[in-house]
Amino acid sequence: MAHIYIRNQNQQYVFELPMVVGTEVYIGTEATCPINLAGAGGVSPVHARIVCQPEGYVIEDLKSQYGTLVGGRPVVQPEYMMPGVEYVLGEAVLILDLSTQQVVSPEPVAQQQPQQEAGKPKLRAAVPKRTAGGAAAIKGSVLMTATAAAYKRSSGGSALTVICVFVILAIAFYTGLALHHWERTGNFLPGIVADPEPEEE
Repeated sequence: MAHIYIRNQNQQYVFELPMVVGTEVYIGTEATCPINLAGAGGVSPVHARIVCQPEGYVIEDLKSQYGTLVGGRPVVQPEYMMPGVEYVLGEAVLILDLSTQQVVSPEPVAQQQPQQEAGKPKLRAAVPKRTAGGAAAIKGSVLMTATAAAYKRSSGGSALTVICVFVILAIAFYTGLALHHWERTGNFLPGIVADPEPEEE
């Protein structure tokens, strides 16, 4: 809280200032003034006012008869009050204490998101999306991804390597056919046309 220490005719008391921005506190001898200086000489009925602002507290003299003085000079226009400095209103002295000040804005303030540490972006774990095939689809997708990654690491993914792979597969397929044909006919290399059937005697 912010406070105003008031010294008036050898009496001292403390007034707690509001912390809501835009709130006004009037000073004077009039009974309606929150900071009432009744009995103090040189103080007008409504002498001055203090306004809470986001940057601090502003004091304004309201065209009083003897003025408001700070450091021996009159307060001609509204100015921010300095803590620990004496503001003289006739026989009364006001001193601002901001040791526990915490000004509150009257407007709602949107809640700020916690800031991330510099150089440490927030990471989110990747979650696999559900597909129609459920777990089987996810497993198949993982297998295909791993196979593609292994192929990319081993071959580099060039077109020439793809052709070589197909040629090797074709040779292996043809070799399998040749072995199967040899087991049936004894002829290792099958002809392009079917072998003639043996003539009947």
